[in-house]
This record gives sequence, structure tokens and C-alpha cells, in this order.
Amino acid sequence: MAPRISPRLSAYLGILGILGIVALVWIGSTGEAGYEILLPFVLLILAGARLSDRRWLPMNGALPVYLGEISYSIYMIHIFVIALFFDYLPKLGLEPPHWILISAAVIVGSSISYQLIEVPSRRFIYGLARNT
Repeated sequence: MAPRISPRLSAYLGILGILGIVALVWIGSTGEAGYEILLPFVLLILAGARLSDRRWLPMNGALPVYLGEISYSIYMIHIFVIALFFDYLPKLGLEPPHWILISAAVIVGSSISYQLIEVPSRRFIYGLARNT
């Protein structure tokens, strides 16, 4: 059972999460994001770490939970999508699309990878563990 947190701490963590989202959007919109993008991610991790049992929070909705489930696939697929848009398309004389389309391509590719590779692999590994 997770330890209970006070409503005050819950509010502070919510504020950290909102600040993290605002900072991510602001830094991401400049087009020149570097290591400074890590701070908003840290804020989001801190905010989300203790608030996952709060069903009324938007971050605990179906879409954020699903993105969390496919996060390993996102990690594995994003480099291929980046290579496609920023290495191969320019070689064909095409400009990379807007980052929203790139993000959508990462999510779609990750969803496919999750369903076709990650879930069956997990079932296979769990089956091996049960048989030992």
C-alpha cells in the first residue's frame, strides 16, 4: 500500500506538474531545446510519482496511462522516426515535418511495436518464468 500524502503536498505536486507542462511547451516551442528540457521532465516525474492514485487528475486519464504503458516502445521507436524525418527525408530533398507530426508518428509506431512485439514478448517471458 502506498503511503498517504497530505492534501497540501498533493497541491504542491500538482503545481509542479503544471509548471513542468508549461515549461515543456515553452522550451519545445523555441525549437532549440537542449539539456534544459530535463528540468520540466524532473518536475513532471516528481508530480506524478505520488499522484498516480488520484483518478480525478487529468494525468491519470486513459491517454496518459496508455502512453505510460507504451513508454518502452516509445523509447525504442523514437530514434527510427527521428532518423526517418531528419536523415532520410532531407536526402530525398524533403523538409522534416512539424514536430507534432513527428510526435504522432512516434506514438503510432510505438503503439504498433507495443502490440506486435512487447506484449507477445512479455507473455512469452512470463510463460518461461512460470515453467521454472
